[in-house]
Order: sequence, then structure tokens, then C-alpha cells
Amino acid sequence: MITALIRRSILAVLIGVIASETPALAQTAIDRYVKIGLENNLVLQQRNQDYESAVLALRESRSLFFPKVDLMGDYTTGDGGRNIRLPVGDLLNPVYSTLNQLTATNNFPQIQNEEINFFPANFYDLKLRTTVAFYNSDLIQNRKMKAGIAEMKASEIASYKSELVYQIKSAYFQYLSSLKVVNVYKNSIELAEENKRVNERLFANGKSLPAYVLKSESELASLQSLLAEADRNSDNARMYFNFLINASPDASIDTTSAPAPETSYILNLLAAPADISKRSELQQLKEASAIQENFLKMKKRYWHPRLNGFADFGSQASNFEFNNDSRYYLVGVQLNIPVFSAGANRFRYEQASISLENRKLENTYITNQLQLAASQARNTLQAMYSKYNAALKQLEAAAAYQHLISRGYREGVNSFIESVDARNSYTNAALAVSVSQFQLMTAIASYEKELAQ
Repeated sequence: MITALIRRSILAVLIGVIASETPALAQTAIDRYVKIGLENNLVLQQRNQDYESAVLALRESRSLFFPKVDLMGDYTTGDGGRNIRLPVGDLLNPVYSTLNQLTATNNFPQIQNEEINFFPANFYDLKLRTTVAFYNSDLIQNRKMKAGIAEMKASEIASYKSELVYQIKSAYFQYLSSLKVVNVYKNSIELAEENKRVNERLFANGKSLPAYVLKSESELASLQSLLAEADRNSDNARMYFNFLINASPDASIDTTSAPAPETSYILNLLAAPADISKRSELQQLKEASAIQENFLKMKKRYWHPRLNGFADFGSQASNFEFNNDSRYYLVGVQLNIPVFSAGANRFRYEQASISLENRKLENTYITNQLQLAASQARNTLQAMYSKYNAALKQLEAAAAYQHLISRGYREGVNSFIESVDARNSYTNAALAVSVSQFQLMTAIASYEKELAQ
């Protein structure tokens, strides 16, 4: 009976740890969860909105090259203030009197002096103003910078997606590992319970000591305590995974198609050099440098002229009159050429030049960091692959040893201490396989992230 139980336990652990050979990270369940996480992640949604805002800013910068038309109007009225007195009566009345005497008529009446107020009364001015920039180098550079910012935001989204995919996969593997740890402890508890029953029967037949029964009970209680801790860790791993995909903390997780390491896939990864040319972070660095260069060009061309044009088409008159006399048009151009600013423009250019040099140094530093991280991830993957293979061999040996010692203990060949040691070795070996498999899958995901695959 105990032999069959041991064989079933060993087979269950081996099946749980050594899954069928399938491409790593290409299973249906994990792909579905990655898709859900990308769709539901709140931070990613914020990043997408930032990108949309940057695209709108780019469109705004392009619209500055087109004519702008505004409807403008004002109405004014007033009285008092300064006046202009025109003595037209004093000037013309003597002349008019002479003319009347000469003609013997009253065709030339007397007129009063005029007084004109500066304040317009019931005066309106309504016009359509069209403005256009004929030449402005700042607008050109601004459009290029806005385009660079939009591209950089897109690269930031790609970088965050890559990191989020890695976090989701890592959390998924952590949860799988926690389930395997729980199963290992459950299997060990079954073995410990069976060992306790054997010791109780042996003691009842006078072939064992009471200390062995007490030791069995102590071992069983210890394993039950470890199982409770493993269950708690599994619950925490499930809640964290559901947090990453923005699901309910208590939502169940599909583990029916859990991925397993594939030797050929891992060897292909390790055969190629650590190439980081596809990293979106490099594109971010490139765009950041381009933005800084365009800003430098803008500051360098401070002396370039700015030529704008305008055209007004409208009507202005008093008492809301509208006729041929009130209608008008007015066109013109504006030229602005900086002449003197006490060196302020030159100082701004030098500051922008220093910022560009700092950006180049930072780009080199970050590129070296990315290359170092990729090389380290490759080395970690290689080490985890070796560790995983060693753990499988240790589990196989520990399972065989456990089987032999258990049979020998029942037959009286091996001691109780040897049976406990064999069971602990088997438990530790099974745990080592579970942990190393999780570490290997995480190392694969980490290296893929570094290679932007």
C-alpha cells in the first residue's frame, strides 16, 4: 500500500514539474492574460491619453502654418473730453455776405462755427481679420519638436507595455510555483501520515519506540504549518496577479495550459548575442536627442526674420450705418528682425548647446545600462537553465532514494532517522524543482524583455 502511495506521489510531482514540451511563453492562457492586462491596466490607459494629447499638440503646431481668420468687432460711444473748434462761420460768413450783395440774393446763408468731439458717438467697427505667417523659423522647429514628443510618447508606451508583460508573466509563474509548493507539501503530508501510521502499527506490535511516534507527529505538524504558509503565499500571489490585470482579487486563474521550459527554445535564445537594437528605450533616446537638437536650432536662428501678413475686410461707421462709404479693406505685412538684446539670445543658445551635450552623455550611459542588463539577463537565464536541469536530476535521485529507504524501513533494514531524512530530501528536491522552474521561466521572460521580443 505504501509503495503504491509513494509511486503515485512521485508521479504527481514529476508530472506537475516536468510539463509537456511546448514553446516557452507561448501558451493560450498566459497570452490571454497578457492581452487582458494590456487592455485593463490603468497606468497604460493614462499613457495612451498622454500620447493622444501629444498627437493633438502636433496637429496644433501644423495648424499654425495655415491662415487664421477672426471676426472682430467693437462698439464705442461717448461725449465730453477734448474738442476741436473749427471757425468755419467766421471764415466763410463774410465771403457769403459779399456774394449775397453781389448777386442780390440770399443764396449763401450764414453758418455757425463747428465744434468736433474726439469721442466717437455710436461708432462701430466690424471686420474679418486674416493673419498668416509667411516665414517663421520658430514654427518649423516647433513642429519638429512636437513630432518628436509624440514619437517619444509612443516609445514610452511600448516600453511600459514590455515591462507590464514581464510583470504579468512573472506574477503568473509565481502563482504557478506557489501551487506546486502547496502540492509538494500536500504530498509530503500524505507520506508523513502514512509514516505515522506505520510507526503506530510497529509500536503496537512492539517493534518501535514511542519516540518515533512522537517524532512522526512532530514532523506532520511541521509540514501542516508549512502548508498553511504556502496556502497564504499562494493566495497573495493570486491577488497580486489579479491586481496586475485589473481583475477581482478572488478571481480564479486558469492554470490548465501552464507553460513549461523548452530546451530548444532556451538554447536558441542563448546561442544568439544579447542584441538590444529593438529596445523602445533606444528610440526614446533618439527622439529626445532630436528634440534637443531642434531646440538648439531654434535658439541658433534667433536672428532670422519673421514675416507675417494680415488683411482686414470690414465696415465702420456711426449710428450703425452700412453703405459703400462704411465698407473698407486694409492689408499689410509685418517684419521683425532682432537687432540687439544685450547677448540674451546668445546665452540661450549656449545653454541649449550644453543641454544637448548632456543629453548625448546620458544617452550613452543609458545605452550601456541596457546592454549590461541584457548581458546580465542572458547570464541569469543560462544559470537558471543549468540549475533547473540539476534540480530535475536531484528530484529523480531523491524520489528513488525515498522509495528505497521507505521500503527498507518497513522491512527493518533502515532506521527511522534515515526514513525522515529521505522524506525531507525528497521534499526539498521537489521544492527546488518548483522554485528553479519558476526562476527559469521568469529568466526567460526577463531576457525576452531585454531583447524586446
